[in-house]
Amino acid sequence: AMEREERLTLLRPTESLFASLPSLTLPSFYDRLISSGCAVALTKLRAVHPLGTRLRLYHPDGRFFALGEVVSGDEGLALKSIKTFVL
Repeated sequence: AMEREERLTLLRPTESLFASLPSLTLPSFYDRLISSGCAVALTKLRAVHPLGTRLRLYHPDGRFFALGEVVSGDEGLALKSIKTFVL
């Protein structure tokens, strides 16, 4: 029975569900690779996180786009998306 404007005030951004996770903003080349399902070595991202860490991932312009996880890769630890969001 709420008005549309009142319902809209109750909506929260998807990323707010994952606020407890650390965040990482990726350079545009790497955000496209991760969006495509590729794993990217943490050394290339100049990031340091332990194996199994889950992160909120952002495009260079600050838009949230995925959840990622640190996994074992060919070059050591790597970041791989575990869920990509189309927002």
